[in-house]
Amino acid sequence: MEKFLQINLIIHIIGGTIALGIAPVALSISKWSKAHKVFGWVFFGGMTAIFITSCILSYANNIPFLFMIGVFSYYAVLSGIRSIQHKNIHSKGKIGKLDWSLAVISGIFNMAFIIYGIINLPNALGILATFFGLGGMVMVYTNVVFFLKGSQDKKYWYYTHAAHMIGGFIATVSAFSVQTMHFMPGILQWIWPTLLGVPVLIMWKKSMQRKERAKLA
Repeated sequence: MEKFLQINLIIHIIGGTIALGIAPVALSISKWSKAHKVFGWVFFGGMTAIFITSCILSYANNIPFLFMIGVFSYYAVLSGIRSIQHKNIHSKGKIGKLDWSLAVISGIFNMAFIIYGIINLPNALGILATFFGLGGMVMVYTNVVFFLKGSQDKKYWYYTHAAHMIGGFIATVSAFSVQTMHFMPGILQWIWPTLLGVPVLIMWKKSMQRKERAKLA
């Protein structure tokens, strides 16, 4: 059992290294190039390794928050990948069972995280669980609204793809921060990537929407 866990830890570290190293490369090259797609799938592979091993390691070592981060980040990446299939959702209005299933499962887990967090307030773990649980529910909610109503914005899929893939990356940076940035207060180690990354994402989306409106004007 100990050897099995050691192997899982090694795979977890390798997956995290791949995700952390590949994401900036994928972001820096043309979003319509073959290279971007290749790097994107490599990033997804790294995130898959992180998710699977985090489930095993969190159970074996009784670290529930590691499991929470794993679910949060992997749903973000899965949702980002699936959004590519939604390019024409504004006209077709059809969402597959896979997307609904992922949203429902993620919603259940995030609700459990929120309840777990509230039970453990005001401890740091309770605050973090509530924080990430609410963030996950916001992501699920926006997806469900889109599934039900679609969008007239033809670039909605692109905004979702970028935001969710980067969201998964932010969660990975959070985990890396906790392992290395011990000079920060405990809670700040977890949330500084989110506090920094989310406003940047919001500004980026608004900038892209302004450019699209300018093209149509």
